Amino acid sequence: MPEFLKGTMSEQAQQLQFNFAQAESAAEQIFDPLLDRPDDSSGRGYDAFQFAQAEAIRSLEHRFGVLLNQRVRIKLIGWDEEFEGTLRLAQLPRAATRKAELQLRIESVTFTGADIERCIRA
Repeated sequence: MPEFLKGTMSEQAQQLQFNFAQAESAAEQIFDPLLDRPDDSSGRGYDAFQFAQAEAIRSLEHRFGVLLNQRVRIKLIGWDEEFEGTLRLAQLPRAATRKAELQLRIESVTFTGADIERCIRA
């Protein structure tokens, strides 16, 4: 047997004797599958999430010149009527996305940034 394996053989034998059923039972006593998430009763975790989300939206608004998550009235190229509602992302943009490729939606109407003829706050 090679010298470098001599110390690990006893460790391997111990791993093979590991009682998975006992460990699973202990884990079930510790963790509730419905609550298997960090708990922050102060709400700081959720507040941080909301802050980061708002920062990301502001960054996208600035980068693409659109009014995300706001009530707007939009006129699309080639459409006679205007659409009114909350402008949302239809798909998360990749880092190299241009405004013309940005996927947006109002309700069930999906379009790209290049399709916008006019957009004003409603």
